[in-house]
Amino acid sequence: MTSAERIRILRERAGLSQNDLAVKLDLSRSSISLYETGERIPSTYVYQSMADLFNVDLDYIMGRSDKITVLPERLDYEK
Repeated sequence: MTSAERIRILRERAGLSQNDLAVKLDLSRSSISLYETGERIPSTYVYQSMADLFNVDLDYIMGRSDKITVLPERLDYEK
């Protein structure tokens, strides 16, 4: 499975549209579309932002590992 496919699957599992994901990552919807079709490769920063958002390991989302590792939820200290 390609990283493009993983991005799409993770986005869909999170119940987000391409536009929703673009807003959360401060990107254009067209960038998300290009990432999901494999026509453009996200920067390391964007990959990391996606991994943080979807709470998965960076190696998985980048396609370097087939094992999905869900990371522990982060504590939100802001009140």
